[in-house]
This record gives sequence, structure tokens and C-alpha cells, in this order.
Amino acid sequence: MIAIVDNYSKNRMKPIRRIKDALTDLHRSHVIKYYELPKVIKKYDALILSGSKSHIEESNLAGYQGEYELIREVGVPTLAICFSHQLLCRAYGSPIVKMNKKRAGYFPIKLIRQDLIFDGMKEEIVVRENHMYRVGAVPEGFELIASSEICPIEAVKHRRKLVYGVQFHPENCTQEFSHGKKVIENFLRQIR
Repeated sequence: MIAIVDNYSKNRMKPIRRIKDALTDLHRSHVIKYYELPKVIKKYDALILSGSKSHIEESNLAGYQGEYELIREVGVPTLAICFSHQLLCRAYGSPIVKMNKKRAGYFPIKLIRQDLIFDGMKEEIVVRENHMYRVGAVPEGFELIASSEICPIEAVKHRRKLVYGVQFHPENCTQEFSHGKKVIENFLRQIR
């Protein structure tokens, strides 16, 4: 079973439902709130850490302390999305940078390193973005696997663990822009 960690401070089920919908045919999942971590994690096969309306640099990260600690110690495959991608990278020492303007919509990103999470995709894919901050440097122990002109660190992978961070929202996809769903499917294939 996969734990979907809900990082939204208010009951915002729509983004979480999108992640659950992407998993429906592939794996059973259970939603847990970020403040319930890390005490309930050991019974799950993998983690998907959601985005949030909060901003890393403006948030009271004390509320996310359990998740912050879990990120460094995680022993199961993990996919961190947007806010969680930033939290992941910050936990490993990367700065978080405020962008000049919010990036919202569907944008192309370049796959710069072959990886199973992007299996079956061309060198450039279009994904949903919705963020005002970005990761300022690839964290130690990780490798850069995707980039864009506006956001140089779109996706990272840990060198020794099955841990990914993606700045974009793979759960927000359309028929026209379906690469995000394929990213989630490829992540889940690695944990079977």
C-alpha cells in the first residue's frame, strides 16, 4: 500500500483526489496528514508527498518537522511533488529561491538524464506547474534528471535510494498533456 502524505493545511481534497485517481488502477493507497508523520510510515510500501498551498520560505516549517525528518531517513520509495520536492531538497541542504513571478500552467521541461521515471518519453515533455519558489541547487547525494528554462531543477533522484523530487504536478494532467500520469505509473512500476 502507498501512503499519500497530504501537505495541505486545510481540507483540500481535490489535489489529493487527483493523486489517488492516478493510483486507482495501479495500487491501493491511503491518505495521511503531514502532521501524523513519521509514526505511521513503517506499514507502507512507498510514499507520495503532495504539494501544498504553503511556501517553503514563508511556512512555519515546525509543523512539517515530522516530514522533514522522515525525508532524510526514508527507507521506502518516495515521490515528492512541488512543495514536497522543495522540502526534500532543503532537507538535504539546498537553498529555496523565490522566483520573479509565479509559474502556473502547462510548460515544457527537458529530460536531461535517462531514468526509469521518464521511461517511454521523449526528450521534452509538457507538465503542469504551479509554484512561486524553486530549488536553488541540486542537493548533495542527488542527480539532476530534468530541467527547464525558468526552473533549472525540475526533477532530481537520490543516487542510492529510490527517492525522487519533481517540481511539477504529475497528478494534474489532461488527455493532451498526459506525461504526468506516466511519471506516476513509472514510479509505481519501480516498486513492484
